[in-house]
Amino acid sequence: MSNFLFVYGTLRRDFPGPMIKEVRRYCQFVETGTVRGKLYDLGSYPGFVDVKKDAIDIVGDIMELKSPDALAVFDEYEECGPSDPKPWPYVRKRLPVLGAGGKKRSAWVYLYTRSTVGFTEINSGDFLTYWCK
Repeated sequence: MSNFLFVYGTLRRDFPGPMIKEVRRYCQFVETGTVRGKLYDLGSYPGFVDVKKDAIDIVGDIMELKSPDALAVFDEYEECGPSDPKPWPYVRKRLPVLGAGGKKRSAWVYLYTRSTVGFTEINSGDFLTYWCK
């Protein structure tokens, strides 16, 4: 079984951030996809919250992990690795993701664990579009 990672923010392949080299090293782009929930502007990065009520489609990239070391690298970046102090701002969880081609997959997704009070909801569900406006 392949391991997939759904990225919706600064790990997306078109985001001009410092992690793009790591994303290219450890992941292969599969297709654009969506996951249901809410997305918030946390400053220079977004936070995804897995909610059922008033959920929208959150747009992101479905990536296939090319290395068993990949998740450890991304966990460290998301501050939920073994060396990071708890409580973590993010946790990694498998969720159902719908690909643009209609295929459903189970993929790892980083969920924001802290309060979203005072943060702006990204109503489009697409961090890249929101960030580039």
